[in-house]
Amino acid sequence: MRYCPQCFAEFEDFEKLCPDCGCGLAFRSFSSETDETAAKLVTVAVFEKEAEAALSRSSLAAEGIWSYVTDNTKDSPTPLAPGFSNFVLRVSASNAPDAIHILQRLWSEAISR
Repeated sequence: MRYCPQCFAEFEDFEKLCPDCGCGLAFRSFSSETDETAAKLVTVAVFEKEAEAALSRSSLAAEGIWSYVTDNTKDSPTPLAPGFSNFVLRVSASNAPDAIHILQRLWSEAISR
């Protein structure tokens, strides 16, 4: 599967523009297995509140890690239901260990305040 370089939405091989954000798409072939692993997105956190997801995304960006938040509210069987996690934070597989460490540090500091 291919992903938009701007919003990381999935797209088909024939598409010239991202169906989500309109970014121009160029073909990129992977030269090694390492490159392919780096391009895979993995979930590193799930949040009930959009503000928590946005804070986490900003913290990762400050550390040089690009991340993507998916709003799954529309896919939820009970949108906005208390206790249902709707916001999924994803990063490239190669950045996942660092991202998890940064998020653990962020939220342990927030809880201790």
